[in-house]
Amino acid sequence: DMTKNSASLAWLPPIRDGGAKVDGYIIDYQEEGQTEKQWNQYSVIKELSILVTGLKEGTKYKFRVAARNIVGVSLPRETEGLFEIKEQLMAPKIIMPEFITIK
Repeated sequence: DMTKNSASLAWLPPIRDGGAKVDGYIIDYQEEGQTEKQWNQYSVIKELSILVTGLKEGTKYKFRVAARNIVGVSLPRETEGLFEIKEQLMAPKIIMPEFITIK
C-alpha cells in the first residue's frame, strides 16, 4: 500500500540464516537520481513488514532489505523498479446497514 507520503513493505525471512537466528532487518531507501551506492538507512526492525513514512509525494524510490544476525549482515535484496509515492485512488465504496428503514 502507498499514500502520498508513505509505502508499506513486506518480505519473507531468508531461506538460510547462516547458523545463527536472524535478529533484525535493515531497511534502506534510495531516491531516483541518487547514485547506485547512495542508500539512506530508514530503520532496523524485527518484523517482516514496515510502513516507511516521511517520503516525498511525487518522488520515485527504490527500497531494500537486509537480514542481520550475530555473525553479520546479508546482502540486501532490492525491490524491482522504482515506486512513485502518491495517493492511491480507488472507486468509492458504499456500505449498506444490515437493516434499512423506510420513512
